[in-house]
Amino acid sequence: MGFADHLASGEFVKIVEIQPPKGVDLTKFLGHAEAIRGRVNAILVPELETSIMRLSSLAASKVLSEKGFEAIHHTPCGHKNRIALQSELLGAAVLGLETVWVTRGDPPNIGDHPEAKEVFDLDENDLLSAIKRLQEGYDLSGNDLKGTPSFTVGASFSAGVTGHVLDLELLEIEKKIRLGVDFFITTPVFDLNQFARVMEKVRPFKVPVFVSVMILKSVGMARYINKHIDGVMVPDDIIQRMMKEPDKQKASIDITASLIKGFERLCEGVCIVPIGWEDRVPQVLDACGY
Repeated sequence: MGFADHLASGEFVKIVEIQPPKGVDLTKFLGHAEAIRGRVNAILVPELETSIMRLSSLAASKVLSEKGFEAIHHTPCGHKNRIALQSELLGAAVLGLETVWVTRGDPPNIGDHPEAKEVFDLDENDLLSAIKRLQEGYDLSGNDLKGTPSFTVGASFSAGVTGHVLDLELLEIEKKIRLGVDFFITTPVFDLNQFARVMEKVRPFKVPVFVSVMILKSVGMARYINKHIDGVMVPDDIIQRMMKEPDKQKASIDITASLIKGFERLCEGVCIVPIGWEDRVPQVLDACGY
């Protein structure tokens, strides 16, 4: 059962993000995947997240696929030009990776190679357009392809915006759907009520939405998010709950599970983002009853 089948099934889809290693030792990476085998529908492999140099999503996704996992290959815009991006997508198709997730990507100055030059030759919509053209048998210069790829295509949207900014985000969502997007994965969300209001606006588009749920490690992490990450806000009641609980790790797992269960009635699935706590994901799934 491929990811496209999960989209059509009507089930609540579970995705887990697992970072590829900074190196070629796949022991921990595959261990994290094996610990959730059969309990989630897909594993999202981020590409150069926060511009930290790691093993490529393409390679790590292929390894997961060979091991029998459904892998989502991440294709951000920031570090490759249009030639390299199209070539990588053709490579993904040849390797049997049928699901790709497109994002803007992170600037290199926030990562571990701040002297690297950013590219951003294409933006998200340009890259989605490129994928659409490749599937129609042409590259971005209009040249014919010998054999065409077929992808299930995902994109992102910011679920933390309101008012006029939300209206602009809805226009972007509509534009991405016209460019062939089959599903969306949101930015991290911690507020069920606010997300419910967003989904009232998004639901008429009839495209599956998977909400990102980040595992909070500490009160300090929550406060950092509120101060430094635009469009993501941890409500005070969650911060207060973490402060009061003596077992911070258990509180973190319980809060994550509570959010996930609340999202079941609001959208088509969840993407769990462990932020280095991949070994805690089985406990989150246990707490959810999955």
